[in-house]
Amino acid sequence: MPPQEKPCVRPCTGVIKFMTDKEVPANVGISIPPYSNIDGYSYINIFVRFTQEKFDEPPVDLGVIFAFDDKGTMGARRYVNLEQNVASPQRTHFISVSGEGTWHGSPHNISS
Repeated sequence: MPPQEKPCVRPCTGVIKFMTDKEVPANVGISIPPYSNIDGYSYINIFVRFTQEKFDEPPVDLGVIFAFDDKGTMGARRYVNLEQNVASPQRTHFISVSGEGTWHGSPHNISS
């Protein structure tokens, strides 16, 4: 946080759009730099919405990468929660989510 900004008195909130209105071909991973800075937030909620004509179409899957800067320096898909009091060794985790089973049905033809 720049020195001229004061910390939030109550929880900081905001909407950051990572990727909107993009067509992504099937079976393709995509990342659109620059990465977004989310410093100052304790949690991040990610909302994904995609077109799905039928319930049995393959879903969109989401993976999240954390990095040190907007260029993706030292980017990693694995994280560890150091606030937990767990036995050693502590395992690392992926943020990897499937959109399977999220179809809203016809006539909406979307999943979220």
